[in-house]
Amino acid sequence: MVSLRSAQELIKLIALFLGYLLAITPAGWFRAWVAKQYGDDTGEQLGLLTLNPFAHISFMGLLFLFLPFFRFGWGKEVPIDPTVFEGKHRRLKYAIALFSNTFAHWVTATVALIIVIALLGPDTRLIPEGAISSHTIISSLSIAYIHVLAICIYLSLLLAVITFLINGITFFITVHKPELLMTPMLGWYYIFAYFILALLLGGDLWHTLMQASEYVGRAIAGWLGFGSA
Repeated sequence: MVSLRSAQELIKLIALFLGYLLAITPAGWFRAWVAKQYGDDTGEQLGLLTLNPFAHISFMGLLFLFLPFFRFGWGKEVPIDPTVFEGKHRRLKYAIALFSNTFAHWVTATVALIIVIALLGPDTRLIPEGAISSHTIISSLSIAYIHVLAICIYLSLLLAVITFLINGITFFITVHKPELLMTPMLGWYYIFAYFILALLLGGDLWHTLMQASEYVGRAIAGWLGFGSA
């Protein structure tokens, strides 16, 4: 017989997984789509130009997501081929494609936050366990979908910062040390970078990002008519 505690933990894990899928899928698809517009069909050839969330799951990212002391995961890397970008503004085009997932993560977090504010009110505050309003605490045990959105926002914000840093390093390597792009260890570089940056940038950074995003989210929600009490 399944105990109440076991059922609660199972709900939390399911919410964590669903929030993870919401955080990685739009960004992976958008990066593949932007690259496709500039003639790079690498992401499409790898089956990543899709909104099917299971196509964007990274085995290592999912593994780390379920580590109790880590609770952070990432999606499958959508590779960008810098050799297909031509013309006068080829570096700008490459940068746009490269950083498109960072932009998508910010948009995902903002949209999810607006939905939470629309459901709970303009005084909503998000916490890792769920969301707090002026009247009640919403957690995975009461309204699971709010918890899913909270996890999506949490992961999207961290991924926005981490992908920004990783993309910046990748852009520098492409411009100044292109021979390093051919090394077989490059894939492990991304995994190592996600792991180290997530450890270094967690905690205080998440609270800072959340406060800034809450301000932006409430402003947009108010403009859309969701900000009134």
